[in-house]
Amino acid sequence: MWNIASFLDKMVDCKSNLDNCKSMCCKALVLLDRNITQDKIKYYELRNCKVERITREQYRIIIPSVCSALGDDGLCTIHETKPNVCKRFNEKNTNGYWIPPNCLLK
Repeated sequence: MWNIASFLDKMVDCKSNLDNCKSMCCKALVLLDRNITQDKIKYYELRNCKVERITREQYRIIIPSVCSALGDDGLCTIHETKPNVCKRFNEKNTNGYWIPPNCLLK
């Protein structure tokens, strides 16, 4: 019998996709904000942040911020001891996480 989970495990290989994704999930801090004003959007954008409207009342603020554990090769240098929030982000658990453009999980 065909198993979708095992198919996804084989399909999602972040290391082979680094040329496309550029490890963006480790190069940004993402926050949610509700009902922000145009003035606040301009404030964020002047600081090189990207503001995306998710719903009528909710916005995503993408703040450029490189993880200090990200190696020059685009891989985590503390993979075994990285925080649980990083460990939980995978093809089976994307709810509540920001999935950057060109990520295999999109």
